[in-house]
Amino acid sequence: MRYLIIVVLVAGVVACVRVGSDQEAPAGSTSQGATSRGKLFNSDVKHFSAVEVSVRGVTVDTRSKTPVVLLEDKKNRRILPIWIGYSEARAIAIVLEKVETRRPLTHDLIKNILSSSGVKVVGVIISEIRDNIFYARLYLDNHGEEVSVDSRPSDAIAISLRMGTPIYVAKAVFDNAQSIPLEVIETDDIFIKTGIRVQNITEDIAPHFQVKPGEGVLVSEIEDGSPADVAGLRRGDIILEVNGKGIKSVDDFNRVIREAENPSVRLKVRRGDELLDIEVNLEGF
Repeated sequence: MRYLIIVVLVAGVVACVRVGSDQEAPAGSTSQGATSRGKLFNSDVKHFSAVEVSVRGVTVDTRSKTPVVLLEDKKNRRILPIWIGYSEARAIAIVLEKVETRRPLTHDLIKNILSSSGVKVVGVIISEIRDNIFYARLYLDNHGEEVSVDSRPSDAIAISLRMGTPIYVAKAVFDNAQSIPLEVIETDDIFIKTGIRVQNITEDIAPHFQVKPGEGVLVSEIEDGSPADVAGLRRGDIILEVNGKGIKSVDDFNRVIREAENPSVRLKVRRGDELLDIEVNLEGF
């Protein structure tokens, strides 16, 4: 009876992961693993030199109008974007935003079937990329019988989020795919919110602004009509403090802006020989 259950479940998972984006591989095969729970998964993590990631969020590629799931490698400060289908994007976003649905969706149903049958999801590995197509494996444990199931990343991620299990990406995938430095993503988030884009003050540019490296951040771009533009901030200004906190890097700036509870952000700015206090009102933008 146990073997019948696992065969039915594996077939069901494979069937469910066939729908989606052209930039993910269709689901296919399964392979039997070791009898000790997690042994196959841990072995493959080592085999692929995989790193653990978290799901940063789901966004939309403005050029192709296609949803993108962002996987964050915090240790190496980089983001792996994977283009996915709309239904899979919704399935992932629902979990991230903690939205409750009236009736179980496809991935909720898979979770319920697995849980009620005593089958555990051990983890997920985004294992390879070929011809711009991502491949993943979903690792299941049925009372000690471990199985890895060929899956598209979006479906594996949607299931893993519901089961609270780890997601890994093979080193080769990060090396061969178009990953994005985390600093770029964070800076873009802040740019959308404030209209300010900043950069670190390095040894090369510090003398031009009469400051020391790490003494504030340089305003490299101001969006027309943005809160920063309205407040009078200019390109070339040096932001020394935000809400009374010293700023030494882009990371400092992003963190303080993101943590700000008041919609009005107070900036201490160096403009040439002048020290200015500028208040940026983010409310209504």
